[in-house]
Amino acid sequence: MEADNFDVADNKIGPNMYTVSAQYVQPLAQKAGSMSWALMRNPEGLKCDLFITHGWIEGIFELIDKVVYSWPVGNKAAYCCVFSNPQTLDIASLLRIPRESPFAKSLDSATHMLVVPNQSTSIYSRLLCVYEAYLAFSMDRVILTATAPIRRRVLRCLAWQCLFLVMGLIAGISYHQVDEKKHHKKPVWALPAMMLLGFLSKPVHMCKGPDKWWCPKFPLLLAINSLGMFLASASLGQILAEAALESVATCKQGVTFYLIFFGYFLLSEVDRVRATRQIEEARCLSRGFTSVQNADCSSPADALQIQQEIQREMAEVDEAIVMLRSSGMSTPALREAFLHGADVRGAGNISYSNLCFSMGMWFLLQGLYLGLALDGKSPGLLSIWIILSLAFLVMCSLWWFVRASSVQRAFAVAVSSKFAILAMATLLFVMAAMIESTGIFPDADQHAAYWGASIGGYTALTCLCCHLGLAGIARIPLCGPWLTGLLGPANSLCW
Repeated sequence: MEADNFDVADNKIGPNMYTVSAQYVQPLAQKAGSMSWALMRNPEGLKCDLFITHGWIEGIFELIDKVVYSWPVGNKAAYCCVFSNPQTLDIASLLRIPRESPFAKSLDSATHMLVVPNQSTSIYSRLLCVYEAYLAFSMDRVILTATAPIRRRVLRCLAWQCLFLVMGLIAGISYHQVDEKKHHKKPVWALPAMMLLGFLSKPVHMCKGPDKWWCPKFPLLLAINSLGMFLASASLGQILAEAALESVATCKQGVTFYLIFFGYFLLSEVDRVRATRQIEEARCLSRGFTSVQNADCSSPADALQIQQEIQREMAEVDEAIVMLRSSGMSTPALREAFLHGADVRGAGNISYSNLCFSMGMWFLLQGLYLGLALDGKSPGLLSIWIILSLAFLVMCSLWWFVRASSVQRAFAVAVSSKFAILAMATLLFVMAAMIESTGIFPDADQHAAYWGASIGGYTALTCLCCHLGLAGIARIPLCGPWLTGLLGPANSLCW
């Protein structure tokens, strides 16, 4: 083992776990009668809810930050070998029968496994970590990838966006004052420009691999989000300036609409920061990893025992690790979808910008036509349809985002955002076709009928897809895997 040349001033990585064990855990355990650190802290023991797998080469601060930040909700006690095993005793003797080892016993009790990547090498270059992953898959455990905290990075980026927010508000209010004095016609380019920027922010993520000089992915996305924030804030400032002179009620719909775009670009910046972090963690899991057959082990005897147990399922273990690296997590439903050929990349990643846009648009449009129904300006049957679909949407939203798993939530966000876009596109297409054929803009009743039918129909379709989930849609014969790729988070439009 090479010397651990850690920097004493470094509070991000810190000394690796070999050093921590040798210089802190083992001396402390020796004084306590060679018991484990965990037993010293909890003499009566604790039920293991979470199994932490790590590579020992990571720094102690790196390990603690990632574990605390990624701790699954509801889990109380965790198993981590450096603290849970008696480091001063012959640990090798505990691994002679892998299925009877403390690792296997703890994983059998746990409901979740937390994989902790590190900056040095893939933890799956260690055979013992491969075996732990094999056990977790065979026991159908939920496997999560630990990530580093990004709170400070998010706050820095949001502070940058707030600068464009202030600039946009000032520009919008100033433009309105100049416009009032010169009696200029109100600009209509702001809304199409924001919609264009919103669409441009999605295909940027189609560029896989390292950034190219002609398309630096994340800097380009930062520029799009900043410009979109400026336009949304400027439009909002202009509407607020109008509201100060006119009735507030006449401007409330415009304020709500631009607030949705404002929230979209703000949260798109949060998504950008999260995407950079997830790419970093995926690289950590892939660094130095080729195949489980090439994983090393410090003890030849342990290596022989483990290889004999997993040799028949070596290909399945390789596939499981590939899925974990691409999706960042593994659940029973996700594994089922993967076996059906579904694309599970980023399956647990919730796009907050898409969540803001889809839910904002759904509730805005449903509320708009519900208001028309209450005013008697839309057909009675259509009014009932809108009320029922709106109530059902609220109930489903509460269930998906409170009780559902992260995979279900991510899939629900991806599906709802795409159907929200389809609903608006359908309406615009129908209206354009009517104007083209008759030369007359649709009246209020026709407008309400088409909008209501489109909104209600897509709401029902969205709820059906979200109820089926990623695995349920993947089971559809012939087109199931294709539909999961189109509707699910793996599609670039989900970022």
